[in-house]
Amino acid sequence: MKFPVFDLHCDTTLRPWRHGIEMWENDGHISFKRGLELPGYAQCFAFFMSFFKDEGPEKFEEAYAVFQAQLEKNKEVAVQCRTADEVQAALNQKKIAAVLTIEGAEALGCDPGRIDSAVEKGIRMVGLTWNFENALSGSCKTGNGLTDTGREFVRRAQEKHILIDTSHLSEKGFYDICDITAGPVMASHSNAAGVFPHERNLTDEQFKLICQTGGCAGINLYAAFLGEKDVTFETVYQHIDHFLQLGGENHIALGGDLDGCEELPQGFNHVDDYNALGEFLVQRGLPEQTVANIFYHNFAKVVAL
Repeated sequence: MKFPVFDLHCDTTLRPWRHGIEMWENDGHISFKRGLELPGYAQCFAFFMSFFKDEGPEKFEEAYAVFQAQLEKNKEVAVQCRTADEVQAALNQKKIAAVLTIEGAEALGCDPGRIDSAVEKGIRMVGLTWNFENALSGSCKTGNGLTDTGREFVRRAQEKHILIDTSHLSEKGFYDICDITAGPVMASHSNAAGVFPHERNLTDEQFKLICQTGGCAGINLYAAFLGEKDVTFETVYQHIDHFLQLGGENHIALGGDLDGCEELPQGFNHVDDYNALGEFLVQRGLPEQTVANIFYHNFAKVVAL
């Protein structure tokens, strides 16, 4: 049994821009050719500019232009999508749906005034920080919560139907967002701290709050966030099962972190290996509808809001 995939996070946009790779076929985790091996494939492609600090907006413009050129070059097989209807239309046409996101608001200069320009580019989700503290909030590495500018950024982004992503955010920042949120709270690529206590993973309380807001947590396939050693599909199942036990069946998604991590679970090498993971989860005892929800429908419902 194979399932359509809607993955909340990858770092693939850096590769055409910085290394000149082609999206159709390459040696990374994600290529359009491999994506077509899935029975349907929607991918959130994140723009990560936090290393560039003050140059973030300029570098974002460069990376965005390069990725748009790749989409144009491969327009027969891939298309940028902004809405759930556009995603479904792309899949109906056997095309890959590319949804654009930002990881680290340095790409927008941490400036609420740049949100409109992000909307014009079709950005659908923004993570306020990476591992650095910035003008909006502290990170999972630094602590500290939202600043006044961070609160304004969250409010203005949600007014424009941009989802707020809390992966990489500090716990204090996470709770600050939950206190003011007017929409679903996301953690695009974060696992269960109850299974593996890593600073990038979600506590039970955090996950429950994500569920209460109508958001999703995307299961991250970076082995370092799944377990200490011998990370397998069984390890991935344990994180999913933990969230399921917290009542999260409608709020678990995929957030593979592909092309942004060094080591994946044994047996997972490229995006088309989601086929093997889905089959494993069914064999492990998860109902097919549960797997279908995790792989696609849960996040598609959020995008539709």
